[in-house]
Amino acid sequence: MLNVFIDKLKELYAPYVQKTVELLCNIIKDHPNDDVKEEACKCLPHLVACVKTSDPQSAIQLAKYFMETLVSTIEKEFDTQTMITELETLKNCIEELNS
Repeated sequence: MLNVFIDKLKELYAPYVQKTVELLCNIIKDHPNDDVKEEACKCLPHLVACVKTSDPQSAIQLAKYFMETLVSTIEKEFDTQTMITELETLKNCIEELNS
């Protein structure tokens, strides 16, 4: 559901990005439920898009932070489907920067 809000509001969601990033990255790193982790991952590219319109340099920094978080999480992940989602999210964040 959060994913839909971020996608629809775009730059209007910018004031909430920092707090959302903290929350989502903590979920991705530590949450025991794989479905929750996957849904949190799916929000990350939309956050990059949200920031990119008003501050492209911050979007690059945000994407780098997401990449670091995802790579460190993938290394510790046990569930194959969650790993796939994390890798797809990594790809989507990079693609969002190039669009």
